[in-house]
Amino acid sequence: MPDTPDRPGSDGDRSEEVYLELQTVGSALNVAAIAASDGLEVRFQVPGKTPREDIEALAFQKLAYVRKKSGNENGPPKRRPGIYI
Repeated sequence: MPDTPDRPGSDGDRSEEVYLELQTVGSALNVAAIAASDGLEVRFQVPGKTPREDIEALAFQKLAYVRKKSGNENGPPKRRPGIYI
């Protein structure tokens, strides 16, 4: 990913490598963002005409949010109880 400056109010480490998978569904884009360092994956949808820079910013913000919410900002989220297949 190109190194772009953080926008005001953005969270996330822009130096981390993130893979983006974009899939067009009608007039929207389904986005999967996967952090290369720990395999953490987040998914979201955006309008089809959303600029790439905005998609990247949202991916970094959402990865940071999920890490913070899990209480483990330096690694994959903690597993919740349940059955994993």
